[in-house]
Parts: sequence; structure tokens; C-alpha cells
Amino acid sequence: MASDAVADVDRVAEPARCREFVLSDGMILIAGTALFLSMGSYLFAFLIEMLVSLGQKAAENRAEFLSHWPSFWKAIRYSFVNSLSYSVQILGNFLVSLMFAFFILRWKRPRPPLRLMLRQPGTVAVIAVLFGGLWIVGFLDYLFYPTIDNRLAVCLGTGGTVTVAWAVLALSRQWQAEPGWIDRMGRGLGVAAIVYMMLGILQHVVIPMVW
Repeated sequence: MASDAVADVDRVAEPARCREFVLSDGMILIAGTALFLSMGSYLFAFLIEMLVSLGQKAAENRAEFLSHWPSFWKAIRYSFVNSLSYSVQILGNFLVSLMFAFFILRWKRPRPPLRLMLRQPGTVAVIAVLFGGLWIVGFLDYLFYPTIDNRLAVCLGTGGTVTVAWAVLALSRQWQAEPGWIDRMGRGLGVAAIVYMMLGILQHVVIPMVW
């Protein structure tokens, strides 16, 4: 009896397995990708153009990289800032479009109970992105208006909320990643949101200080 009880506890502690990938899941991902591209596929052309320009200017002024950094920075800064700006816009579009796709995929049956989904870092991350985008961004604007750039507020609201949510999940020992592709997708979106926040801080806080 005792061994049966231990076995039951072990089964409860094990994370639920993810359902298998099916054709309808692929169609949802294709729709999410199509939405992503429709939101600004032209940005990729601009980004590539700026990256090429950045590489050329860096190569032309490479001798000044160590010997005279201010001159090197002056030569590359416009291309660098524009490359960073397009990257932030593309990443923001990616988060919005794939976030909706994730919610549809996560809510499809069969799915784990809600109490288990709220322990999964992937699901928690995407919920945090939505919560941060809808409420935290407005709260930051309210607190720091007019000194905060709205674009920075969006980056902080989304990526910062994911960071806090993951920290709470880990510190409370509720972190229970689901083995499978759905939670991995959510975790990937969470990492993308944190990178989005870091790039936003670089663009709107760090670079203006050294411009």
C-alpha cells in the first residue's frame, strides 16, 4: 500500500505530456506566420540594407575601432541605430502574431488542466506578454509620462513582465515545464520578449546617452 501511494505521488509530480503535433497545428502556425509577415515584411528589406551599410562602414573604419573609438562610432552609428530599430519592430511583430497562435494551440484539446498550465513557463510567459502589453504598458505611461518613450514602455511592459513572472514561478518552486513542443514554443516567445526588452533599453536608454 505504501509503495502504491508513493507511485501515485510520483505520477502526480510528473509533468503532463504534450499532445502530438497534427495537421491543424501546422495550419495555425502558418496562419500566425502569415500574420507576422503581413505586419511588416518590408522591414526585412530595410534591415538587410542597414546591416549591409553597417558592415561596409565598420570595414571602412576598422582601423579606428581601437585607436579612436569616437570616430568609429560616429561612422557607424546611423546604420547601427537603424538596424536596431528595424530589429525591434520585427521582433515586436513576431511576438504579437505568434502570441495569438500560441493561445489557440495551447487551448486546443486535449490540454492539461488550467492549474497545471499556470505552472508551465511557456504558458506563463505568453500570458505575461499579453498582460504586460495590455496593462503594464499603460501603467508605465501613467507613472512616467511624459518622460518615457511609449516604445520603451512597450518593451519594458512585455519583457519585464515575463522576467518577473518567470522569477516568481522559479522562486515559488512552481516551475514545471511540459515536455513537448507547445510549452517550448511558449518559452521561446518568453525569451524573445526578454530580448525585445533588452534591445529596447539599448535603443531608447543606452544609445541616447552615448550619441
